[in-house]
This record gives sequence, structure tokens and C-alpha cells, in this order.
Amino acid sequence: MAEAYFAAVAEVAAKGPTVLGHFDLLKKLNGDGRFFDESHPRYRAAALCALEAAAGKVQAIEINTGGVARGYRSEFYPAPFLLKRWRELGGEIIFTADAHNADGLLFGFREAAEYAKMAGFTNAVVLNAWGKPERCAL
Repeated sequence: MAEAYFAAVAEVAAKGPTVLGHFDLLKKLNGDGRFFDESHPRYRAAALCALEAAAGKVQAIEINTGGVARGYRSEFYPAPFLLKRWRELGGEIIFTADAHNADGLLFGFREAAEYAKMAGFTNAVVLNAWGKPERCAL
């Protein structure tokens, strides 16, 4: 299942979106590891393969805070090993809350910035009023 998911993510990345969202969304409901082992080599290899397929085609991947906001996870996604590799590949990040109401629009962004810094990021992308990406310091 994870290999099929990440193959689909690679197909989306090939289309060259500015932002690639929900990179490893399938871990959202796997907080206790009951569906799959997020440290399993096959899972990690499939995720890294999709990430590398996105390099040079996608400007930014999102750090999504929605799973934490809704109590599904205690950690944002993508996973730290993916963020570190994305930084090595020269990719950028953007924060999203996947909010379903106005109160959640900025949920966890300060913590997400710290999460990004742990992976070595010093900047994030924000979309300006015209929807164009700009960089801002973390």
C-alpha cells in the first residue's frame, strides 16, 4: 500500500506543481504504528524514491500541521528523515495547517518552524497576495 501511494506521489510530482502537499499523508492515521512500520526499509525506500522524483520538479513540499491539530499525530509530516533528504536535494518547504475552519489556519506554525530547523532549513516559502512563492527566514 505504501509503495503504491508513493508511486502516485511521484506521478503527481512529475507534473511539476509549485507545492506538493500531503507527501506522506498515509502516516496521519498510523500514529501508533498499527497499520505499518514507518521505519521499515521498504516504506522508507518508497518514500525516498518519490521524494527524489520530486527534486527539480517541485519547488516546495508542505510541512502539514493538520494531523497534530486534529489529534491524530504528535509529530508533523513529512517525517524528519524525509525533510532532511529534501533539504539535501535543494528543495524548499511551506507550512500548511490543512485547516477546515478559520481558527486552525496557523495551527502549530511556530512549532513547525522548529521542526524544519531540526532538518536544517533556514527559510520557508510563503505565497504572497498574488499566489507567487516568496522566501522568508525561519
